[in-house]
Amino acid sequence: MGAQAPSAAVERTAIKKVSVRLVPFVALMFFVNYLDRTAVSFAEPNGMGRTR
Repeated sequence: MGAQAPSAAVERTAIKKVSVRLVPFVALMFFVNYLDRTAVSFAEPNGMGRTR
């Protein structure tokens, strides 16, 4: 069991490092997606849907 304890600690550390970098980026992408959907829903009634 002595050999498994360090690998579990390394795994925990790696997951934490990845999470710290990835979670804020994913949250930002969800926010940008929300803004984009909102902008598209406002654009069509204001003339963007008309074709000439």
